[in-house]
Amino acid sequence: MSEGSMTVREAGELAVHAPSATGVAHCLRGVDFPCRKNDLVEYARRQGCEQAIIDVISQLPDYEYTSMAAVESALGEIR
Repeated sequence: MSEGSMTVREAGELAVHAPSATGVAHCLRGVDFPCRKNDLVEYARRQGCEQAIIDVISQLPDYEYTSMAAVESALGEIR
């Protein structure tokens, strides 16, 4: 296996422990839209969100998000 790749088991464990879209939405409650991915990451840090949630937000495409629904849609695309 090449460096940096993960086994099916590791990927499955990661998926089981990945934060839910609801958890991300709860963490980002109150954020002002429109905003970009970096704004969402910084907001989550300021709110004291779990690192796992911040990591998921960091994986989002660098778009301008106009609503929480847009963020949730992007979350669905990266999972």
